[in-house]
Amino acid sequence: MRLTWLNFAGAASAIVAIAVAWYAGARPAALLFDGIASRELSSASLGKIGWNGTYLLIDGHVMGLTASGDTQSMRLTVDAHDRLVATANGKSIVLGARNGTLPDQGETIAAFAADEGDRIDFVHTQGRLIWPNWFETNYMTGQTPTWKRFHHYRLVWRKASGETLTLFWRYEDYYSPSDHRFVGADMTGPDHCGLVRAEISAPGQSNNGQ
Repeated sequence: MRLTWLNFAGAASAIVAIAVAWYAGARPAALLFDGIASRELSSASLGKIGWNGTYLLIDGHVMGLTASGDTQSMRLTVDAHDRLVATANGKSIVLGARNGTLPDQGETIAAFAADEGDRIDFVHTQGRLIWPNWFETNYMTGQTPTWKRFHHYRLVWRKASGETLTLFWRYEDYYSPSDHRFVGADMTGPDHCGLVRAEISAPGQSNNGQ
C-alpha cells in the first residue's frame, strides 16, 4: 500500500512538473516554432506606403517603429526632396518620394511611392502554436485573454539598385473568452514584439532570417 501511494505521489508530481513546464515554456516554444513554420494569411506587392511621422500605414495595417520596451528599431525622416529615408544600425536607404495620400481611418496619410524598378512586398503570417494565459489579471477591466498566439508582418522594399530594406514585426493576438474569438493581432508582449528587426542591405546581400 505504501509503495502504491509513493507511486501515485511520484506520478502526480511528474504531471504537475510537466504542466508547469508546458505553461512556462509555451510562449518561447511558439517563438521558436514560428521561426520555422507559420501560416500565410496574405501577401501583396505594393506601389506605395503611408507615413505620418509616427507610424507606417502598409496595406491597411498600422505599423509602429518600436519594439517591446518602447525601444526604437528604426528612424524614418523625409528629406529636402520629399523622399522617405530609413535609418537603422548606422545605415540609411532612400525609399520613395511623396506621392499623394492614403486613407487612414477616416483621414488621410502622406503616401510615398516606389521608384521605377523598385519592388515593395508585404506578407502577413499567423503562428501555428497558441499558448495559455490563464493566470493573468486585469484589474482595470476584469477581462483577460485566455489564449494567445503570434502574428508576423514582413516588409521588403527592394530598390532597383539592389539595396534592400527589410522590416519584421511580431504582435500578440488575444483570445477573448467573452467574444469567443481572437480579437486582433496588434498587442505588444513583454518581449520579442513590435518591430523586432530592421535591416538595410547593400546590393548582393540578402536578409532571410527572422
